[in-house]
Amino acid sequence: MPLQKLQFKPGVNRDQTNYTNEGGFYECDKIRFRSGYPQKLGGWLRYGDITLKGICRQMFNWITSFSDNLLALGTSKKVYLEGGGFLTDITPLRATFVSPATDNCFDTTIGLNLVNVNIVGHGATAGSFVTFSGVVGPIGGIPQAEFNAEFEITSITDADNFKITTTTAATSTATGGGTAIVAAFQINIGNDISAIGYGWGAGGWSRLGWGSGALTPVVDIQRDWFFGNFDNDLAMNIRNGAIYYWTYNSSFNTRATLLSATTINGVAPSDVPDEATQILVSQNDKHLLAFGCTPYGGGQFDPLLIRWATQDQPNVWTPLVTNSAGFLRVSRGSQIVCAVATRQEVLVYTEGTLSSLQFLGTADVFGIQELADNISILSPRCVAVVNNTAYWMGHDKFYAYSGRVETLPSTLRNHVFTNLNYEQADQIVCGTNEGWNEIWLRYLRPRAWHK
Repeated sequence: MPLQKLQFKPGVNRDQTNYTNEGGFYECDKIRFRSGYPQKLGGWLRYGDITLKGICRQMFNWITSFSDNLLALGTSKKVYLEGGGFLTDITPLRATFVSPATDNCFDTTIGLNLVNVNIVGHGATAGSFVTFSGVVGPIGGIPQAEFNAEFEITSITDADNFKITTTTAATSTATGGGTAIVAAFQINIGNDISAIGYGWGAGGWSRLGWGSGALTPVVDIQRDWFFGNFDNDLAMNIRNGAIYYWTYNSSFNTRATLLSATTINGVAPSDVPDEATQILVSQNDKHLLAFGCTPYGGGQFDPLLIRWATQDQPNVWTPLVTNSAGFLRVSRGSQIVCAVATRQEVLVYTEGTLSSLQFLGTADVFGIQELADNISILSPRCVAVVNNTAYWMGHDKFYAYSGRVETLPSTLRNHVFTNLNYEQADQIVCGTNEGWNEIWLRYLRPRAWHK
């Protein structure tokens, strides 16, 4: 019998069994198909001697007018700026305490390197960061240099006391530090993952108000960052949190600050939203937009409200006849999940609709039009835009939008959505690999699947 060449069909098909999928691939690991043949994926290279604190949830790259190639990295604990292989901590400060609140605030215990810090109303949480300066020592035998540093808070004793860990153990029990101590607290850390439970605290995240959430799930949302460059500067926000702004300087040694407290181009801030689901910079017309935010004049958070600052001035949100600041509201849905910029429009996703936000250039500034309903989207990160076409992951299928919404055919649909951990859908991330003309989706399988 002569030899016969076997020609396998490219791609992996899990919608059939391994017996019925004759002549094709049923399962694989770390391969891609190139010219119809499977090829091993390449490995990973470490980018410099850089270590991040916390789990990185977002990266954003932009190049300044001074040719600085910058990369912003938002983690569950900090915000960093990378340039030229060097990492700079630009995490915003939450509060700064000085004398007399910090006078002689350190208490050591003989034999321990766990130091108590007494600052009334510190407002910190365990795992958050504080930097001390102006400390005079030694204190209890611990050198002065060990106190004038950044610390990750070890534990919280009460509203007025917390503990830090030094390298050196104390040789005596003492209180001290002097009367010129400055304690700079960074914004409190966020969650590594999302968690759902039940209890009286449900009102904080579900917007129901205190005491109304006994039978309503408490949702602790993982810390997601959203970035957008405004010329050389960087705007950012925490999902369902405050908006921050980093002002460019050539040494990159300044921290981001609250946008509501930042003067830009000599103009003071006005009516900046207290919190937003997501910010986005509309680069074509230079507007900073907030999707799902607190309304103009303050009030209760509106998950369907869209607001924007006036053109070329990201800290001015007061709508006036003489500027282009304004707002509008998505007509259907219960909350904005995410917004993605394409070439000529901003796609706004709710849990069941897709709308197009477009710059009109008229007195209305922006207009919104619903493109599709009866769709779904799984997470704020599961969308990628390639060549002005958006691809994303829904609850039970894959979608694409290139002028109209279409369902993408997939021979892995049942396999993916049957083995998907919906409880951790927030961790689903979609990205592009331009070198291979690919879109990658990363998701978690249920824990039981791993056993």
